Amino acid sequence: MSMTYADLKANIADVTENTFSDFQLNLFITQAEQAIYIAIDLPASTFTDSSTNLTIGSATFAVPSGYLSSVSLAVKSAAGVVTYLLQKDNSFLLEAYPDTTSTAVPTHYAQYGESTYGGPANTLFLTVAPTPDAAYATIHTYKAYPASITSGGETGTTWLSTNFDNVLLNGALVEAARFMKAEPDIVAMYEKQYMTSLKMIDVLRGKIASDAYRTPTGAAPVGVA
Repeated sequence: MSMTYADLKANIADVTENTFSDFQLNLFITQAEQAIYIAIDLPASTFTDSSTNLTIGSATFAVPSGYLSSVSLAVKSAAGVVTYLLQKDNSFLLEAYPDTTSTAVPTHYAQYGESTYGGPANTLFLTVAPTPDAAYATIHTYKAYPASITSGGETGTTWLSTNFDNVLLNGALVEAARFMKAEPDIVAMYEKQYMTSLKMIDVLRGKIASDAYRTPTGAAPVGVA
């Protein structure tokens, strides 16, 4: 059942039997959305950016807006050859490739941020090694929070509110109960309902993950002639 932003606000007020401002409701909802996307690895929070090209002689580039973490990074040559890089800690890259003036096809990448290498505060970057010898196109798959249902207007919906409205509602109720300083038994009830609904969405995530490794009937496993 799909739940709109207006439906969600009304349901929170009805269940808690309280009146909240839109600012307060948006706080409950966005906190619940973030908690859900962090707790469960869902396809809706996975994005791919292919708009960035590396710069010859420069090992760093900025991450997309809203970036949380990287899933994979690949470079694509002018001839169309795609090379997936191995993710390592930045200290590994500094030790393994100390000569940043030596260029080649990158094979590793790492995340760093803040004031490292003079970067501005609260800014994350990715660094690759060896230093690129060409302006390779990048294929960067990463995690970020999807747009909140609070940003789509009264009739707005999201993947989460369309497919798992109970998880979103129960998560928002937990946040609302904490805000109201509800009785411990009320908070416990909301949290139990939330955890039960969260398990439902985790079952879907598990099925998606298993399907990714499932081969068609009669097909040979990868690597088998």
